[in-house]
Amino acid sequence: MSEEQVDAPPLDKLTKGQRRYVADFAEYASTKEIARWHGVAEGTVATARRTIMKRLGLTSLDEWSTFVRKYGDEAWGKPDK
Repeated sequence: MSEEQVDAPPLDKLTKGQRRYVADFAEYASTKEIARWHGVAEGTVATARRTIMKRLGLTSLDEWSTFVRKYGDEAWGKPDK
């Protein structure tokens, strides 16, 4: 990851699809519900969450929950650069 990416706001580090998952989790949807909405397996959603957490440097589900509560509403509406 470049220095620019490290200093970027958290949502700027994510793809549009990853931001959609953040927004879905912010609606307190379960992995099962999100999988159904996207027409994918639950494992795909869980893998996406782990990938997002790794990209953001989040190491626990508590950190993930805090991130989702803080940025979830903004996640889907944020335009790509």
